Amino acid sequence: MPAKRGRRSTEEVIERLLDAATHEFEEKGFGGATTAAIARRAGVAEALLFKHFGSKTQLFQDAIFGPLSRQFDAFMQDHPPELQTADTKRALTVEYIGQLQDFVGRHARALMSLMVAQSYKTDGIDGIAGVQGLRDFFDKASATALKNIDGEPAVHPALLARISFVSILSCLLFQDWLFEPGLAGVEDIRMAISAFVMEGLTVNTAKS
Repeated sequence: MPAKRGRRSTEEVIERLLDAATHEFEEKGFGGATTAAIARRAGVAEALLFKHFGSKTQLFQDAIFGPLSRQFDAFMQDHPPELQTADTKRALTVEYIGQLQDFVGRHARALMSLMVAQSYKTDGIDGIAGVQGLRDFFDKASATALKNIDGEPAVHPALLARISFVSILSCLLFQDWLFEPGLAGVEDIRMAISAFVMEGLTVNTAKS
Protein backbone atom coordinates (compact mmCIF):
# COMPACT_ATOMS: atom_id res chain seq x y z
CA MET A 1 0.00 0.00 0.00
CA PRO A 2 1.27 3.50 -0.79
CA ALA A 3 2.33 5.57 2.19
CA LYS A 4 -0.36 7.90 3.48
CA ARG A 5 0.38 11.52 2.65
CA GLY A 6 1.08 13.65 5.67
CA ARG A 7 -1.07 16.62 6.55
CA ARG A 8 0.09 19.76 4.75
CA SER A 9 0.92 22.83 6.77
CA THR A 10 -1.06 26.02 6.31
CA GLU A 11 1.99 27.65 4.75
CA GLU A 12 2.34 24.84 2.20
CA VAL A 13 -1.34 24.98 1.28
CA ILE A 14 -1.18 28.74 0.74
CA GLU A 15 1.99 28.45 -1.31
CA ARG A 16 0.49 25.73 -3.50
CA LEU A 17 -2.66 27.79 -4.07
CA LEU A 18 -0.68 30.90 -4.98
CA ASP A 19 1.50 28.97 -7.41
CA ALA A 20 -1.49 27.26 -9.01
CA ALA A 21 -3.41 30.53 -9.22
CA THR A 22 -0.51 32.30 -10.91
CA HIS A 23 -0.37 29.68 -13.64
CA GLU A 24 -4.15 29.52 -14.09
CA PHE A 25 -4.50 33.29 -14.36
CA GLU A 26 -1.60 33.51 -16.81
CA GLU A 27 -2.97 30.71 -18.97
CA LYS A 28 -6.71 31.49 -18.86
CA GLY A 29 -6.98 35.08 -17.71
CA PHE A 30 -8.95 36.29 -14.73
CA GLY A 31 -12.36 35.44 -16.20
CA GLY A 32 -11.37 32.02 -17.51
CA ALA A 33 -9.68 30.78 -14.34
CA THR A 34 -11.98 29.12 -11.83
CA THR A 35 -11.47 28.47 -8.15
CA ALA A 36 -12.23 24.79 -8.75
CA ALA A 37 -9.48 24.52 -11.37
CA ILE A 38 -7.02 26.40 -9.17
CA ALA A 39 -7.72 24.14 -6.20
CA ARG A 40 -7.46 21.04 -8.38
CA ARG A 41 -4.14 22.23 -9.78
CA ALA A 42 -2.88 22.92 -6.27
CA GLY A 43 -4.03 19.50 -5.09
CA VAL A 44 -6.11 20.90 -2.24
CA ALA A 45 -9.80 21.16 -1.44
CA GLU A 46 -11.58 24.16 -2.94
CA ALA A 47 -12.91 24.99 0.52
CA LEU A 48 -9.33 25.72 1.62
CA LEU A 49 -9.00 28.31 -1.13
CA PHE A 50 -11.95 30.23 0.26
CA LYS A 51 -10.75 29.71 3.81
CA HIS A 52 -7.38 31.34 3.14
CA PHE A 53 -8.28 33.90 0.46
CA GLY A 54 -12.03 34.45 0.68
CA SER A 55 -12.58 34.97 -3.05
CA LYS A 56 -11.05 34.60 -6.49
CA THR A 57 -10.50 38.35 -6.56
CA GLN A 58 -8.42 38.32 -3.39
CA LEU A 59 -6.46 35.33 -4.65
CA PHE A 60 -5.71 37.21 -7.88
CA GLN A 61 -4.46 40.18 -5.89
CA ASP A 62 -2.17 38.03 -3.76
CA ALA A 63 -0.93 35.84 -6.61
CA ILE A 64 -0.32 38.51 -9.24
CA PHE A 65 0.24 41.79 -7.42
CA GLY A 66 1.85 40.41 -4.27
CA PRO A 67 5.07 39.66 -6.19
CA LEU A 68 5.00 43.18 -7.66
CA SER A 69 4.95 44.72 -4.20
CA ARG A 70 7.80 42.48 -3.07
CA GLN A 71 9.72 43.28 -6.24
CA PHE A 72 9.39 47.00 -5.56
CA ASP A 73 10.47 46.53 -1.93
CA ALA A 74 13.58 44.69 -3.10
CA PHE A 75 14.32 47.41 -5.67
CA MET A 76 14.10 50.13 -3.02
CA GLN A 77 16.34 48.17 -0.65
CA ASP A 78 18.94 47.77 -3.39
CA HIS A 79 18.69 51.43 -4.43
CA PRO A 80 18.01 53.59 -1.34
CA PRO A 81 16.63 57.02 -2.38
CA GLU A 82 19.06 58.83 -0.10
CA LEU A 83 22.00 57.39 -2.05
CA GLN A 84 20.66 58.32 -5.47
CA THR A 85 22.24 61.15 -7.44
CA ALA A 86 21.21 63.05 -10.54
CA ASP A 87 23.62 60.90 -12.54
CA THR A 88 22.14 57.62 -11.35
CA LYS A 89 18.45 58.50 -11.51
CA ARG A 90 18.14 57.97 -15.25
CA ALA A 91 19.78 54.53 -15.10
CA LEU A 92 17.58 53.59 -12.16
CA THR A 93 14.50 54.78 -14.01
CA VAL A 94 15.38 52.55 -16.95
CA GLU A 95 15.92 49.61 -14.59
CA TYR A 96 12.69 50.31 -12.70
CA ILE A 97 10.66 50.54 -15.91
CA GLY A 98 12.34 47.41 -17.21
CA GLN A 99 11.20 45.50 -14.13
CA LEU A 100 7.65 46.79 -14.55
CA GLN A 101 7.77 45.92 -18.24
CA ASP A 102 8.87 42.37 -17.44
CA PHE A 103 6.10 42.05 -14.84
CA VAL A 104 3.39 43.24 -17.21
CA GLY A 105 4.77 40.99 -19.94
CA ARG A 106 4.56 37.92 -17.68
CA HIS A 107 1.00 38.68 -16.61
CA ALA A 108 -0.37 40.34 -19.76
CA ARG A 109 -3.22 37.89 -20.31
CA ALA A 110 -4.38 38.02 -16.70
CA LEU A 111 -4.25 41.82 -16.68
CA MET A 112 -6.15 42.10 -19.95
CA SER A 113 -8.78 39.71 -18.65
CA LEU A 114 -9.07 41.73 -15.46
CA MET A 115 -9.67 44.88 -17.51
CA VAL A 116 -12.39 43.14 -19.51
CA ALA A 117 -14.05 41.85 -16.33
CA GLN A 118 -14.06 45.36 -14.91
CA SER A 119 -15.51 46.88 -18.07
CA TYR A 120 -18.50 44.52 -17.80
CA LYS A 121 -18.80 45.08 -14.04
CA THR A 122 -18.39 41.40 -13.31
CA ASP A 123 -16.90 39.34 -10.48
CA GLY A 124 -16.95 42.27 -8.07
CA ILE A 125 -13.93 43.82 -9.80
CA ASP A 126 -13.50 47.55 -9.30
CA GLY A 127 -10.67 47.90 -11.79
CA ILE A 128 -6.91 47.60 -11.64
CA ALA A 129 -6.69 50.73 -9.49
CA GLY A 130 -8.74 48.91 -6.87
CA VAL A 131 -6.30 46.02 -6.53
CA GLN A 132 -4.74 46.52 -3.12
CA GLY A 133 -1.33 45.16 -4.05
CA LEU A 134 -1.01 47.65 -6.88
CA ARG A 135 -2.32 50.49 -4.71
CA ASP A 136 0.33 49.65 -2.12
CA PHE A 137 2.94 49.73 -4.88
CA PHE A 138 1.79 53.18 -6.01
CA ASP A 139 1.72 54.45 -2.43
CA LYS A 140 5.31 53.33 -1.84
CA ALA A 141 6.51 54.91 -5.08
CA SER A 142 4.74 58.16 -4.23
CA ALA A 143 6.06 58.27 -0.66
CA THR A 144 9.60 57.70 -1.89
CA ALA A 145 9.33 60.51 -4.44
CA LEU A 146 7.84 62.92 -1.91
CA LYS A 147 10.89 62.49 0.33
CA ASN A 148 12.98 64.10 -2.39
CA ILE A 149 10.68 67.09 -2.95
CA ASP A 150 10.61 70.24 -0.84
CA GLY A 151 7.19 71.80 -0.51
CA GLU A 152 4.19 71.07 -2.71
CA PRO A 153 5.00 69.17 -5.94
CA ALA A 154 3.79 70.62 -9.24
CA VAL A 155 2.28 67.21 -10.06
CA HIS A 156 1.73 64.78 -7.23
CA PRO A 157 3.99 61.69 -7.44
CA ALA A 158 0.94 59.46 -6.90
CA LEU A 159 -0.37 60.63 -10.27
CA LEU A 160 3.03 60.29 -11.96
CA ALA A 161 3.38 56.72 -10.62
CA ARG A 162 0.05 55.72 -12.12
CA ILE A 163 0.72 57.39 -15.46
CA SER A 164 4.07 55.62 -15.66
CA PHE A 165 2.46 52.26 -14.96
CA VAL A 166 -0.42 52.71 -17.41
CA SER A 167 2.04 53.80 -20.11
CA ILE A 168 3.95 50.55 -19.72
CA LEU A 169 0.72 48.56 -19.46
CA SER A 170 -0.72 50.08 -22.64
CA CYS A 171 2.45 49.67 -24.67
CA LEU A 172 2.62 45.96 -23.85
CA LEU A 173 -1.03 44.97 -23.88
CA PHE A 174 -1.69 46.83 -27.13
CA GLN A 175 1.75 46.42 -28.67
CA ASP A 176 0.53 44.83 -31.92
CA TRP A 177 -2.07 47.56 -32.33
CA LEU A 178 0.14 50.52 -31.41
CA PHE A 179 3.38 49.60 -33.17
CA GLU A 180 3.41 48.47 -36.77
CA PRO A 181 6.03 45.82 -37.65
CA GLY A 182 9.56 47.18 -37.67
CA LEU A 183 8.77 50.34 -35.72
CA ALA A 184 10.04 49.31 -32.30
CA GLY A 185 11.34 46.32 -30.39
CA VAL A 186 10.93 45.66 -26.68
CA GLU A 187 14.14 47.52 -25.85
CA ASP A 188 13.14 50.48 -28.01
CA ILE A 189 9.81 50.71 -26.23
CA ARG A 190 11.55 50.48 -22.87
CA MET A 191 13.86 53.37 -23.66
CA ALA A 192 11.02 55.47 -25.07
CA ILE A 193 8.94 54.97 -21.93
CA SER A 194 11.98 55.78 -19.79
CA ALA A 195 12.48 59.04 -21.66
CA PHE A 196 8.79 59.84 -21.26
CA VAL A 197 8.86 59.17 -17.52
CA MET A 198 12.08 61.12 -16.98
CA GLU A 199 10.59 64.07 -18.82
CA GLY A 200 7.51 63.84 -16.60
CA LEU A 201 9.61 63.78 -13.46
CA THR A 202 11.27 67.06 -14.38
CA VAL A 203 7.99 68.83 -13.63
CA ASN A 204 8.93 68.55 -9.95
CA THR A 205 12.65 69.21 -10.38
CA ALA A 206 12.41 72.88 -9.48
CA LYS A 207 11.03 71.92 -6.09
CA SER A 208 13.51 69.16 -5.34
